[in-house]
Amino acid sequence: MTSADLSSPRQLMLDVSGMTCGGCAASVQRLLTGMDGVADASVDLAAKSATLTVTKDVPVPDMIAVLENAGFSAQLREE
Repeated sequence: MTSADLSSPRQLMLDVSGMTCGGCAASVQRLLTGMDGVADASVDLAAKSATLTVTKDVPVPDMIAVLENAGFSAQLREE
């Protein structure tokens, strides 16, 4: 299954728990930007959040699973 291209990039915000240091934040950023369709990820350790720019319809459960497999917890922040 492939992700559909979006007509314009959109932003999502995830609440991420389990980050305790800058290395954790860097890992979360690397994991998310390594996903197909995620153009950018900005991780805020103090706010325990990640703001993503996605260019494809990336399923949020897939993003959460990638983080959970690395020992973090995440959920979509509803706006």
